[in-house]
Amino acid sequence: MELDSLKELWNSQATEPERDEEYYRALLNMRSNSPIARMQRNLLFELVVVLLLYGGVAIFYFVAFAGVWTIVSWIYIALGAFYIVYFYRKYKLLSQMQCITCHVKSNLRRMIESLEKFVRFYLFSGTVMVFVLFWFFWFMLAINVPHLGDKSVFFPSSSRSYWQAGATAAFPILVITGISHLLTKWTINKLYGRHIRKLQEILSQMEMLDS
Repeated sequence: MELDSLKELWNSQATEPERDEEYYRALLNMRSNSPIARMQRNLLFELVVVLLLYGGVAIFYFVAFAGVWTIVSWIYIALGAFYIVYFYRKYKLLSQMQCITCHVKSNLRRMIESLEKFVRFYLFSGTVMVFVLFWFFWFMLAINVPHLGDKSVFFPSSSRSYWQAGATAAFPILVITGISHLLTKWTINKLYGRHIRKLQEILSQMEMLDS
């Protein structure tokens, strides 16, 4: 039923562009449960989580450890700003797809492809971020807490060089990065992937009707 309703919405836009205000208000209400609207809500939820999580980490490292680790705060502030720009651009794309006065049908294929690129970039950047952050924290601990090398083979000591300790630490970091990648992929599919597939199905059905 959801696919049929959305198909009817977009087809009506293409064939009957001029409607009264009440008609458009009814269409807006119908679209509140569409794949696009759900992705918008998921995106806003993610934005709140990022602001709380990254902001909390930044504040913690500003006040903890006598200011020695303030660089971590600035890194998380930079990452938060980066993802805020990313969320804004993706939300703007979704808003364009929601516009009932636009020729959505003719542009839907291009917009879906752009949305898929956003999602792939999110997965790639998240995986790289986890990998780089773990190496960064490893390096910071190795420099600022040198006695860790006496308690763990993952850190340099008098008997282990940075290269030896780094080679030992590489395996768990790669494993954690791999697990993070799979979890992020699963989350992205729940928040966006399944809704994008619904839009692709709608588009395929619309193209079959036109052919």
